[in-house]
Amino acid sequence: MERETCFISIDCGADEDYLDNTTNIFYSSDANFIDSGENRNISLYFTSDIFERQLKNVRSFPEGVKNCYTLQPEQGKDNNYLIRVAFWKLYTFQKRMTYVCLVNTGSGIPFISALELRALGNSIYNKTQSGSLVLFNRINFGSATNETFSVFAHHFQLTVHNFSPRYGDDVLDRLWNAFYFPYWESIQAPYSSSLLSETEFKLPPKVMETAVKPLSGSYLNFTLGDIDSSEEFYMYFHFADIEEVQGKIRQFTILLNDKTIFSDPIEPQYMVSETHFTQYSLSGSQLNFSLAKTNQSTLPPIMNALEIHKIKEFLQSPTEQRDVDAMKKIKSVYQVMKSSWQGDPCLPINYLWDGLICSDNGYNAPSIISLNLSSSNLTGKMDVSFSNLTSLQYLDLSYNNLTGEVPNFLAELPSLKTLNLSWNNFTDIDIVVKPTDQEDKTLESKYLRLSYSEVERIADNFQNGIGKGGSGKVYRGRLSDDTNVAVKLLSSSSAEGFKLFQTEAQLLTRVHHRNLVSLFGYCDEGSSMVLVYEYMNKGNLKKNLADKEKAVLSWKQRVGIALDAAEGLEYLHNGCKPPIIHRDIKTDNILLNEKLEAKVADFGWSRSMPVEGQTHVSTRIVGTEGYFDPEYQETSRLTEKSDVYSFGIVLLELISGQPAIIKSSESSTIHIVQWVRPLLEMGDIGGIVDPRLNEDFDTNSAWKAVETAIGCVVHSSSERPTMSDVVAKLKECRSYMETTTANMEEDSGSIITEAAMSPQAR
Repeated sequence: MERETCFISIDCGADEDYLDNTTNIFYSSDANFIDSGENRNISLYFTSDIFERQLKNVRSFPEGVKNCYTLQPEQGKDNNYLIRVAFWKLYTFQKRMTYVCLVNTGSGIPFISALELRALGNSIYNKTQSGSLVLFNRINFGSATNETFSVFAHHFQLTVHNFSPRYGDDVLDRLWNAFYFPYWESIQAPYSSSLLSETEFKLPPKVMETAVKPLSGSYLNFTLGDIDSSEEFYMYFHFADIEEVQGKIRQFTILLNDKTIFSDPIEPQYMVSETHFTQYSLSGSQLNFSLAKTNQSTLPPIMNALEIHKIKEFLQSPTEQRDVDAMKKIKSVYQVMKSSWQGDPCLPINYLWDGLICSDNGYNAPSIISLNLSSSNLTGKMDVSFSNLTSLQYLDLSYNNLTGEVPNFLAELPSLKTLNLSWNNFTDIDIVVKPTDQEDKTLESKYLRLSYSEVERIADNFQNGIGKGGSGKVYRGRLSDDTNVAVKLLSSSSAEGFKLFQTEAQLLTRVHHRNLVSLFGYCDEGSSMVLVYEYMNKGNLKKNLADKEKAVLSWKQRVGIALDAAEGLEYLHNGCKPPIIHRDIKTDNILLNEKLEAKVADFGWSRSMPVEGQTHVSTRIVGTEGYFDPEYQETSRLTEKSDVYSFGIVLLELISGQPAIIKSSESSTIHIVQWVRPLLEMGDIGGIVDPRLNEDFDTNSAWKAVETAIGCVVHSSSERPTMSDVVAKLKECRSYMETTTANMEEDSGSIITEAAMSPQAR
């Protein structure tokens, strides 16, 4: 029985494994597939010797709302499988494993008797629609059995029997139901049907050796009635002519509600199995099928077998596999005994694992954004699996017994906003959590500390300079794992060098966002002050706009860069507690990677709001000419709106290609805001947008961008938008551009279709 190696067969509630005498299938106890529930035997009053062994015991789940079996077949993901509990379902595993969960909905204690999984070939049971196929019925026509099995008859207007070929007859272990209908004649092959040719559907000979034909007339009719008109069905018709036609012709068409389903008539071959299935789903309040003899045919139609599946659409994808693997590892390493930690961590949406919050990504896979394991009896070192939770924004591991050093990988989690490691036994708490006055603290921890000799090795003895700023030079370097980095060597002669170094290093150890440059490490050995950043190989935005040798940034790229930088700033203002003001936003401090994704850099002048509810900080004026907030210059009152003003200047530079301070002649200059206003008053958008684009930009998008920039640079800070408002407006710019592109493609006559999604495991 070679096919059985593709099977998973579980007797739920059984105490031991065994070989079933009837089916010759090996059944496993469910002890290794689930870690909750209780074994129970069915009362003898409700059982009989005619019942299968698997139906004589159950696993019951009186505790916990969600209890899940984990199935992980050897064939792995991207394969078709049949799952049978009290129903059949066709799945394509999109993940390495799938879960069958029993959820207590308040209608009684859930229980299960058996769970079976069968691997199929990926070339059968195809469809053009997303979702899984749930078996509606599987019919063996022409069986000689007479016992009525009426559970399916309600839908079919047929009398169904209990003849069910299983494994040994059907190598895929499908269950086939026979039936009796008085207006059809049953026929059977005249000799052993083992000679029937085998197709990829691997139809059992015992099914294909029988068929039906009309007692009289030219039609075989049946109705699928009493169904929900919203349900969608796929039909699989199986044929083999088992009568010797002796020069006669058997040819027929299949009609649904008097319309043909298949373009060509069907002419079954003698003792050769073939399958015809609907390419698209069928729906309606009543489906009337007719197999009708063609004019050329001299014999009536026949039908051997029929499978009907309906679509089960899943509205949410399973959790990101990376997050699932991480949580499984965390559960295993720390022996977390939480009853809800079964199945998919984020599904169903109302039954998440205890302590998790997951993102709602619509139809896309959810990811874990919050993990609270406070007071969970965690012991030992922090496992590296935490580093794979890359969407994590909040992590609370307080009140446990974690030991060792705090790992550096926590600093590399790109979305982490809040980290609580208090009340553990770490040897060195390296992560700074919500300091009250960032500028007045010293770097007391050894977080990502590097020796100067390590820095020299990373920077190749500072031979490859890539930039220079007011506080020092920047060199290209390489870590031991070949990761490219930027090494910023702060000038020890600068009076404020240490303070700038101190502020930037401390800030970057606690803020993490995809649009903020990440810190890999630092060195403060003696007079040497070094910061090691991620390397952004496209350089800063200023050079990309001004350098005539670089490729011109397209309008789409400019909108994307603006949105990236805005989201980085918005995170500093609203995602950090207390809020952080950058104070030196300019095109020099917006860096681009190879994908032209933008990240905000250079946080030496940054300040945080130390008091909850405080609206401003009084401080001396710092920044760069051309980007100064005029109100801040007049009052020395620093607010988040100062960053908004500076960003408005950056946005005008992106739109126009002009610098913040424009040379109007050899001896005079004009500020970009003064330059743009008269053009704006004339409605000359073409005069504002960078001429190097050759008018290749969306006008609506450009106007929205200019409107946003001008709103940012009004004199009164109270009238400026917040960075959250700016992000929303820039998303509108992107939306205008995308809509126009889509309309242009439609107008050009091109046809864009979405590829049919393969079935997904849930």
